[in-house]
Amino acid sequence: MPPDGTRDGPTVAASPPPAGKVVRLAAVTKNFGAVRALAGVDLTVDAGECLGLVGHNGAGKSTLMQVLAGTIRPSGGEIAIGGARQDGHSVILAQRRGIRCVFQELSLCPNLTVAENTRIMHPAIRGFGWRRRAGRLVTTQLDAIFPGHGIAAGATVSDLSINRRQMVEIARAFCVSDTPVKLVILDEPTSSLDADTAGQLLRDRPEINALIRSKISEPYQNVKVIEFDHLSPDGPLALCAGS
Repeated sequence: MPPDGTRDGPTVAASPPPAGKVVRLAAVTKNFGAVRALAGVDLTVDAGECLGLVGHNGAGKSTLMQVLAGTIRPSGGEIAIGGARQDGHSVILAQRRGIRCVFQELSLCPNLTVAENTRIMHPAIRGFGWRRRAGRLVTTQLDAIFPGHGIAAGATVSDLSINRRQMVEIARAFCVSDTPVKLVILDEPTSSLDADTAGQLLRDRPEINALIRSKISEPYQNVKVIEFDHLSPDGPLALCAGS
């Protein structure tokens, strides 16, 4: 964000998260009737760490992400954010604590501009000139993550390619308007991106925390990969497969 920080209320600049555990899951379970989607998950995301979550269909990757994002509640176990246990974890509480999620299905409103879609996720941007401030906020992140993106903040989303819509979706999740970003959850973020753009996203970004659900074939640099398998009772819960 530009140094003048023009907006209503105090400006919170994007900065590295404090040292320590950003998110910790302990013995988290999730049942859908008789089906157990998560069977005692232990997972920790440290400050400045990127984790890539891989596994076969039905392994529980999306369920785990939805639990973290607060869109579904776990059947058991414990969730802690910044060292504080979270009771009654929900979407609103997750957002207040700096957890953002970009799901595989695009959620942008096609009849609105890039800036207006950014405002939807960041209601703290308000008052006279909010479109300009929202546009500047998302453009700053687009420039940082996807150099040479060629996306105008005033462009209507319906006029953008699927590739560029995904770029906007990702960039607005990293924007900071009032609550600092602690963790961004990306659900197959490269599914709509071309190879060059995917490479920009997956390059080393030590200033962010991210949990990425991906295809096993996708190349990662400086991302610790975890193979996820919660369907087999004899299989590993989390196997570090390299970085």
